[in-house]
Amino acid sequence: MKKIILVLFLLTINSSFGQETEVTKIFLIRHTETLDGGTRDPVLSEKGIERANKWAEVLGQEQIDLVYSTDLKRTQALARIIANSQGIERIYSYQRNIDVETFLKEIKGKVVLVSGHSNTTPFLVNKFIVMYYSK
Repeated sequence: MKKIILVLFLLTINSSFGQETEVTKIFLIRHTETLDGGTRDPVLSEKGIERANKWAEVLGQEQIDLVYSTDLKRTQALARIIANSQGIERIYSYQRNIDVETFLKEIKGKVVLVSGHSNTTPFLVNKFIVMYYSK
């Protein structure tokens, strides 16, 4: 049995403009458990849905403004569960090759959830870190 590791990463970005500080929060989370149906695009299992609901509860203390997800069923399902719990109707799509600088400009001052995979989530984290330290 594979050991599933869930990743929740919070990135807070402060932008100073004069006296005020604008804070952007980004929650990056890997999709929860899936059904092993021999497909490249599996759906969440019952355990995955249960865990997604727990993440929605944990994130309930945050007022999420925007939700992003890759186009696959498992990340969309996790994103939808959390978005529904927050009353958010639209889920935005992103690709692994996202332009991080443009993305950060678009979400400035917002609280954002990004639902991804075991490869896209760390990839984004690394891109955010490199961009932060290159400034």
